[in-house]
Amino acid sequence: MVDVIFCIVTIGVAFQGFIKMICFTSMSIYDLHQSNLQFYSKISKFPEVRRSLLNTATHCKIAVRVLEMCYPYIASLILILPMIISLMYHSYELPFGFFFPVIDRETLIGYLINYAYHALQLFEAIAGLMASDMCFFVLIMSGVGQLDVLIIYLQKLGEITMKCDGSQKNDEQYQLLVEIVEKHVEHIAYLNKMETLKKNYFFGNFGCLIFETVTSLYVIATVDEIWYPGFIIVFGGIIQIGLPCVLGTLLSNKNDQLIREIYNTPWNMLSVSEQKLLQLLLHSAQNPVVLSDGFCPINLFNFVSIYKKIYSFLMMLLSIN
Repeated sequence: MVDVIFCIVTIGVAFQGFIKMICFTSMSIYDLHQSNLQFYSKISKFPEVRRSLLNTATHCKIAVRVLEMCYPYIASLILILPMIISLMYHSYELPFGFFFPVIDRETLIGYLINYAYHALQLFEAIAGLMASDMCFFVLIMSGVGQLDVLIIYLQKLGEITMKCDGSQKNDEQYQLLVEIVEKHVEHIAYLNKMETLKKNYFFGNFGCLIFETVTSLYVIATVDEIWYPGFIIVFGGIIQIGLPCVLGTLLSNKNDQLIREIYNTPWNMLSVSEQKLLQLLLHSAQNPVVLSDGFCPINLFNFVSIYKKIYSFLMMLLSIN
């Protein structure tokens, strides 16, 4: 049963990789990247904005470096662990659940040929996984950076408003408010494009991960021996589901911070036309674009809900068994 389940899980991983290929080779990714280049290349008159952009770029660089180190270590663990198990139990264990049918994997030569093929496939999979996760992280952090810039602009608007008499016409104040609204419109368009691109990706990717996790946990709970690859699959599923949910929560929290900053703006000292612009901005911020899988938003609440479903599916399978 272990070999059958391992093959099914491997097929799920292959389908998951196919979904990532479709999503991250889309022209929409290129358009989002160009939007980010324009966002970072715009020169602001406020030094706080430049510092904020530098912080966002620094966070992206650090995350890329961390992922660049973590994924090779995970790949090494996936390759080394079966070899250790083979030496401990005097059997030939492969990293994945597929092998060449015409080559006997129970012989040393056949095992080494299959092992080398698995190592090649793992290298390709880790490279694609690392690139897609890096790309997604940068896209989300750029969205967070856009909100940081809007928050700084609102703080500057409040400072300018407090300095001038509310009865006086202040062109700088009005132009700054118009610029804030325009930047928020660009932010909404950016998130709309990302949400349209990622919706089907999240649905397919999460569906594959739930299937792989449930089947792996079922094997771990029912077989007598310890199935080490199953633990790696479950751990990888936690990372692959958890990372987007953490980033989605970060984006949502930053939007809540933007709403609080709009409330803190001294709107009573603005002109009627400026108050209407601020009201439109508040209404738009209170109805943000939320990344979702088509049914649920991508955040930590959804992460908990997913693992509740995984537990329910596992208990159902165990009760049937």
